[in-house]
Amino acid sequence: MSTPKTEAIQSMQVTLQRCQNLELMLRFRGDNDNASVLGAKNKVLRKQIDKLIIEAMKDWLKDAQEITTNIKNANKNLQISITNVKNKKQEGENIVKALGLIDDVISIATSLLPI
Repeated sequence: MSTPKTEAIQSMQVTLQRCQNLELMLRFRGDNDNASVLGAKNKVLRKQIDKLIIEAMKDWLKDAQEITTNIKNANKNLQISITNVKNKKQEGENIVKALGLIDDVISIATSLLPI
């Protein structure tokens, strides 16, 4: 899923890779002073990217817990409706309920997809 946060992190990763490439190029040319400066900047940028990734994961996990709870509740109620249909208890009502619960889960899944 691509969000502004993930796009920013990916762009920073491109910068990091380019910085690493430049460091390597300078080392092969024998310019160890500038390569060492780049090496230090690589470490700082890598640590910042790692922190941002952890924060993004925490945000997603916070949302994921609520989403998982909603899906589990829908599945529990869906099974009740299926059992009722199987036992021929209020079939029409339970079929409509089941369809609604399935629509709820489809809606949740759709909301997770990138626009």
